[in-house]
Amino acid sequence: FRNKPILLMFNVWGGAAGMAAANLLIESGAKKILFIGWTGAFRKEDIGGYIIPAEVYCFDGITKIIQPKIKSVYPDKEMLDIVKSHLDSNRIKYSTGATICTPSADQRVFRHFKAAIKRLKPISVEMELSPFLFAANERKVPAAAILVVSDTNRKSTLSKTAEKKRAKRQKEAIRCAAEIIEKM
Repeated sequence: FRNKPILLMFNVWGGAAGMAAANLLIESGAKKILFIGWTGAFRKEDIGGYIIPAEVYCFDGITKIIQPKIKSVYPDKEMLDIVKSHLDSNRIKYSTGATICTPSADQRVFRHFKAAIKRLKPISVEMELSPFLFAANERKVPAAAILVVSDTNRKSTLSKTAEKKRAKRQKEAIRCAAEIIEKM
């Protein structure tokens, strides 16, 4: 905004709002965008761990309305490398891989996509990033993401210990994002 990078943070808005937020930032003049969000992990990850998506499968619905044959969206490679380099240089552990973006975190939705999840083997699931990156890519604005693991197929954030750990890691992710943005 006003020729400065913008950091966008939000929780559980859903795909349509994620796309709207990206478009609003871009129309306000954002030149680069770093997305911070929550994700559920499919494999062995700690609550509060970081996932850096290298690919996002478009099962959210909104991107398919706009581009019916779309399968995946990708973060900007240069921004992805900057995020990973920053985390590496600060010795912050993270996982990277594909994330699946669905319209809801409801178990019925997971059952609906069970075959695709088994076939594609994403490491996590969330609900906003696919349309967010789609909008950024379509408008040629570099964007990447840091996702904080909120729950896993083994653990939920319902415990106070898990909630404290997740909140602490979210604050760290925001601090990391601010440091990354300062370097851009």
